[in-house]
Amino acid sequence: MTLTQLRYVIEVVSCGTISKAAEKLYIAQPSLTAAIKELENEFGITIFQRTNKGVILTAEGEEFLGYARQVITQIQLMEERYGDTTPVRRQFCVSTQHYSFAVKAFVEMVKVLGTADYEFAVRETQTRDIISDVHTLRSEIGIIYLDNFNHVKAYWPMIGRSTAQLSQAFGVDDLDGTIDDTTKIYSMAGAEEKNPALTTEQLVALIKDSGRQPIERDTLYNVVNSFN
Repeated sequence: MTLTQLRYVIEVVSCGTISKAAEKLYIAQPSLTAAIKELENEFGITIFQRTNKGVILTAEGEEFLGYARQVITQIQLMEERYGDTTPVRRQFCVSTQHYSFAVKAFVEMVKVLGTADYEFAVRETQTRDIISDVHTLRSEIGIIYLDNFNHVKAYWPMIGRSTAQLSQAFGVDDLDGTIDDTTKIYSMAGAEEKNPALTTEQLVALIKDSGRQPIERDTLYNVVNSFN
């Protein structure tokens, strides 16, 4: 295995086809194919699956790519630190779905950090590709926005009062659980709450202590009562 072979793999992934990668690397396509095949034989794995539209990473290839990118990044850092070469701007890529708020946040980040040390890139793609990009270190950050629900529920008898209170700072807007009654199902299963019962007043106080406005709603989230 050589660093050149690792760079070849990374470039093929970036280009999507061996022919385009060979053109960008200024080498003959058969030479590039042979170098990758030699790498696959050395480790006994298949990095790429060849198709009539190009190449795609196998599961083994995705894992290998992650390690390859780590090695190349570390080599670049060492060359900058100990070599006489001009420092190379490190790449910082964000993969995201097509959302204007994500692009706006990306632009603001670039304004704050500047472009002297980093080469920034944003890649708009599908959810599964975002996960793959982060897994293979193609991107440092992946943004996935789940907008198919309007409310997040926390069942406090299961997670405990303190955790339920804390969860409100992370998107929870629906505290559910026993009121004016007791249940032993979760306490018998090992839950934190050994006597899971709260009066209406206690639940209201718990929510207010979190800096939130307690509101009683029905199953369709229509307002029933507001506790000021």
